[in-house]
Amino acid sequence: MELPSNMKAVQLPKYNTDFIIALRSLQVVQLPIPQPTSSQVLIKVDASTCNPSDIYFMQGTYSIKKHIPIIPGLEGTGKVVSAGSSSLAQQLIGKQVSFVSITDLDGAWAEYAVAEASMCIPHLVDLPTDQAAGMIINPLTALGLIKEAKKINSKAIIISAAASQLGGMLRSLAKREGIESINIVRSDEHVNQLKAKGVKHVLNSSNEDFEYDLHESANKYEATTALDAVSGRMTGSILNAMPPQSQCIIYGTLSNESISNLNPRGMISGNKQIKTFTLFNWFQNVDETTKNESVYQIQQMIAKGEISTHVQMKVKFEELGKGLMQYFFHQSKGKLIILP
Repeated sequence: MELPSNMKAVQLPKYNTDFIIALRSLQVVQLPIPQPTSSQVLIKVDASTCNPSDIYFMQGTYSIKKHIPIIPGLEGTGKVVSAGSSSLAQQLIGKQVSFVSITDLDGAWAEYAVAEASMCIPHLVDLPTDQAAGMIINPLTALGLIKEAKKINSKAIIISAAASQLGGMLRSLAKREGIESINIVRSDEHVNQLKAKGVKHVLNSSNEDFEYDLHESANKYEATTALDAVSGRMTGSILNAMPPQSQCIIYGTLSNESISNLNPRGMISGNKQIKTFTLFNWFQNVDETTKNESVYQIQQMIAKGEISTHVQMKVKFEELGKGLMQYFFHQSKGKLIILP
């Protein structure tokens, strides 16, 4: 396949903790198409996503930092059009894949992207482009977190930021495993949204009786695992409410605050634990059988509509500023899909 020499891409000239300034600095540029090394593949990008992690990345506060200037975009989907010499890379030529860009490489917000072959997941079934673009970060994080809850045989889990896309996936996967979910949101609007979907246990963290209601629910349903995307005061409130032998797994920091409101005596006497989770660490440490089964399970569930990424907006590069502004202020309304 003959490729053009140049491509269109979105470039971030520098990080800025003020997201609006970072957003306004984005530029649509023409760049040479990158060449894969032996362990890499070149992907003609069909679509990419914007996740909260991409916002943190642009602010320079994410766990992954890359060279500047950089093409953002941690996740996308497309067709492998060339590959390096390694056997794994060669096996992917011509295949549709979902991929993540977590090494010091340019990201997915481009017409073409280079990715490590080990960070690409071939599509085993036909997947809609929108769903394939967001197949890795949210769905596999949800699956990994539920597997962590199963390790200690949790009968119920507590989910913070439960109105989010990932919150919905966690509920679906928990239900599949026979695990109850106690869902924490921050407004009556979100309570009503989840109740309308048939979600039984929903608590509004803004209510005066929230901590009492959380304690009652956590102990009634024996919720020994909490999956916390908020951190800050929320982590303390959750752990204080949980029964003995519980774990709170922090996988996000939406509050941008340090953990607080924690009763250390209750932690010690109840043998409660705080753990952390990142998809990439989990995926690199699980055995190949678990990894392959996880990938197959997620693709089957997406294909059957058992889990899905709700999309609120699709934009081309020239409309990205408008799309990112919409997504930044309305993340719970769905994912932003970026089309090259």
